[in-house]
Amino acid sequence: MALLLGAQLKQGLLHLTFGTAFGFVISRNGAADFDAMYEMFLFRDAHLFVVMAISTAATTAGLWFLRTQRIPLPGNRPIRWSFRPIHRGSVIGALIFGVGWGVSGACPGTALVQFGSGHLIALSTVAGVICGTWLYGPLNRHVLKWPLTSCE
Repeated sequence: MALLLGAQLKQGLLHLTFGTAFGFVISRNGAADFDAMYEMFLFRDAHLFVVMAISTAATTAGLWFLRTQRIPLPGNRPIRWSFRPIHRGSVIGALIFGVGWGVSGACPGTALVQFGSGHLIALSTVAGVICGTWLYGPLNRHVLKWPLTSCE
């Protein structure tokens, strides 16, 4: 039991470390600045588009490396790759996400960085993220009935 708690603590600290580093990078490149988002959405400033392109390229390279080198997950488990078709729930969710991002000037990650930087208005975005996530379960179970997928 103690060994399991130790492993969970290590994993939690690893997540906290990477999350803090990610938040720092987001803060430093201006992605958590509402004015920078506003300028990006009006196509007046392209620097955040460049940041997103570099992030996408780095992620693609990292995933390619993991896939070609067959690096296992902790516990020597292999990484499983699966490709799923896009269903209407993904499209509707993307539209809701985009509208929320445009209205608030923040996605969930940048809202946490804004809040951590002292911008209390970000609490409304964080509250929206929490409420939307909480409402999705019952809404899907009783109304939408979209298939759920596992990330195991």
